[in-house]
Amino acid sequence: MIIIFGVLADKDYKKMIKSLPKPDFLILTKPEIERALDPVELAYDGPCAIIENSFEALRYAKNLAKPGDLIFITGSCYLVGNIKELYEK
Repeated sequence: MIIIFGVLADKDYKKMIKSLPKPDFLILTKPEIERALDPVELAYDGPCAIIENSFEALRYAKNLAKPGDLIFITGSCYLVGNIKELYEK
């Protein structure tokens, strides 16, 4: 499982990231909104990458994924909306 995670700065992001299922790889990113948290501030102990642009984060996850892998996008609804917008284009 590959998780793409991005959140707004005013949320309890430390608790949120601790409650995630343990991924094989975590991609920390930034929702396309002004009050998003800089992903550099998200501490994670495990295999991960920081990719600020959410579209690039998805591209990275797709390149990393093997057949049958799950890409799980979570954190902010804004992040999920950004990714959904990519697929609608």
